[in-house]
Amino acid sequence: VILPAALVYWVTAGVTLPVVLGGLLLTLLISIFVLTISCMLGWVVARISQKLRHKSLITVLVSLAVFCLYYFVYFKAQTMIQQLLTNAAVYGAQIKGTAYPVYLFGSVGVGDVRASIIVSVAVAVLFGLMWLLLSRSFLQIATATGKVVRREYRETRSRQRSSNTALLCREFSRFAASSSYMLNCGLGTFLMPVCGIAVLWKGRELFAVLDAIFAETPDSVPFLLCVMLCSFASMNFMTAPSVSLEGKSLWLLQSLPVEPWSIFQAKVRMQLLLTGLPLLLCIGCTAAVYPLHPMQLLMLLLFAGSYTLLMALVGLFFGVKMPTLTWTNEIMPIKQGAPVMITLFCGFGYMVLLFVGFMLLPGWMLGFLGYMSCFVGANLLLSVPIYLWLRKQGVARFSAL
Repeated sequence: VILPAALVYWVTAGVTLPVVLGGLLLTLLISIFVLTISCMLGWVVARISQKLRHKSLITVLVSLAVFCLYYFVYFKAQTMIQQLLTNAAVYGAQIKGTAYPVYLFGSVGVGDVRASIIVSVAVAVLFGLMWLLLSRSFLQIATATGKVVRREYRETRSRQRSSNTALLCREFSRFAASSSYMLNCGLGTFLMPVCGIAVLWKGRELFAVLDAIFAETPDSVPFLLCVMLCSFASMNFMTAPSVSLEGKSLWLLQSLPVEPWSIFQAKVRMQLLLTGLPLLLCIGCTAAVYPLHPMQLLMLLLFAGSYTLLMALVGLFFGVKMPTLTWTNEIMPIKQGAPVMITLFCGFGYMVLLFVGFMLLPGWMLGFLGYMSCFVGANLLLSVPIYLWLRKQGVARFSAL
């Protein structure tokens, strides 16, 4: 990241020995400084995590907060850069006065000997402290079992549940126990409520702008809502790695006194619930701020339901067809497994086809209801053969794994 900036500065300010040496030293110092800060933050997070319960959920929430903060800064970056370039002299004077360490960092890049010595010593001291801290505490952190809560046994009455309910609860427990599973395969579940709140907050202005932009294309806003729902639903593909995540413990699931089809149903139902309910919330928030006709609202519901069903079946199809059971880390089936990659690209391709067919091809001539009814019918037609394959060949293949 810093090398292109150094090259541009050399071209602009002229290539001299102090400037070149200062740029190379700055590149090295920034790399070591970032490494030091990252390790220290990792040490702090490791210490805190030892005291926490429900680590997976907290990890997901913190990751989403950082994700939202990143995109907020990303979208504001262009404006911030323009303001910085317009008022470079003013900001430069303010940085020198109020953020002198930052000013020293920049002075290294222009070949300032005094700044180079001060910053080099400071970075070396911080790096040494970090090294000392980790060398004395890493083994303890790596082998720690975390906070253990002692509980007294109390006799309670257990509720009897059906096998289908027990299997569904098992899938939910597996999903909630892994932050990697939630973030990589269920991100849409967490983003859709945020989107619904954003629609209630700024939806009226956004929809008015979209109506003005696509004035020549009727029913543009309901169609774009379908594209948005498609994109959110495509972020959820819990069924794709669900078979692979059983790993070497698959025999335990196969030995249960239940039909394999019931196991498939539990995996599909989990994705339907975790995707369908947030989608329903988004549609409700949209209907509250945008005047949708009853038939348009019905079509949105039909499309959301049929597409969610299709993606759940497609993910399970590839999960049964190409399972990865010999893994040592669950990240492998979640992020590197073929079922996940294929399902992800299928959802992306579907979204592109949906958008291009209406906006660039003459799909808009069919009208919103006519065009989307074709896709609802296609979703159902595609779901039927996949369902039948899972019901017969899929069950046999699962039993033979």
